[in-house]
Amino acid sequence: MEEKKLVRTLGALTGSVMAVGLYISCATTIKPDVQEAYDWNQARRICVIGVSDLDGSREISRELTHQLFEKEFPVARKDARSVTEIYQIAEDCNSDVIAYGEITRVELITSTANLTRIPTKEVEVSLSFIDASSRQRIWKGSGTLVDSANVKDEYLISELLQKMVAQILPQRTKSAAPPGEIPLLKAGEEAPLFDVRDVNGNPFALKDQVNKNVVVLSFWSFFCGPCRDELRMLNDIHDRYRTRGVTVAAVNLEGEPMLTRIKSVIEQDKLEFTFLLDEPSGVTYEIADPYKVPGTPALYVIGKSGRIVFAKAGEVTPQEISTVIESELAKK
Repeated sequence: MEEKKLVRTLGALTGSVMAVGLYISCATTIKPDVQEAYDWNQARRICVIGVSDLDGSREISRELTHQLFEKEFPVARKDARSVTEIYQIAEDCNSDVIAYGEITRVELITSTANLTRIPTKEVEVSLSFIDASSRQRIWKGSGTLVDSANVKDEYLISELLQKMVAQILPQRTKSAAPPGEIPLLKAGEEAPLFDVRDVNGNPFALKDQVNKNVVVLSFWSFFCGPCRDELRMLNDIHDRYRTRGVTVAAVNLEGEPMLTRIKSVIEQDKLEFTFLLDEPSGVTYEIADPYKVPGTPALYVIGKSGRIVFAKAGEVTPQEISTVIESELAKK
């Protein structure tokens, strides 16, 4: 009898915790300090800048770039040493809007509900969107998200930014952002060569691959959900074509600071193709910038001629890649 009573008691407590957890995960507050009317469909490009002297700004810029890209906005991503550099950088990337943010607070909280102490975490992020020509703020404000304390900061930030972007910006109409505005290299252009090291420290030079192999080059970031799916799909492409003269390589934009997490993804998903690291050198990326990568995921297929034969920003299907590869392998 006592055992049954104990089970019922534990069940009730568990139910309370789950109920509170569901409530907590939805606790999001977005507060604008400045909110001006702006025709977002007229923005030719948004330049998202990671600022070194702002806490977590580069991490935010990567995720914000992805969120904007998902809403059909032409977007470029750059890095600056300080806020004073952002206008010059935005001018260099020919953008109408400048965006940057920072993590203003990460706090552990213990609340009490139904006699059960529940540790939670509250994350606060500040964002600014500025008209590049007038230098007037279009939107400035903060967002907070409360969730379980054991949820990693990067996931909380990703979820918070997604909700903030959804509230700040409308869904851009596809007609207002034709594919031609996305600044990717085009089919027929020569693929920029690079010489870097993979995640295991081994050298990888693109010049050693072209003229003998077809190269599938994917750009991804750790906080990009669709990127993870694309990596698994690319592993299938690798398995299918590895003995037929096809090299698959994924370029991660977080670089060395995320190496441990990148390796954990490779191990967890049993990914067997090549992983390369790219990260800013000053305000430029060694690989992503020459390839004009607007956000992640983005994918290129480079023919044996050393020229681009396929380029797409956003999610790509295995059929699309296979068709291009088969076409290239059929060439003499």
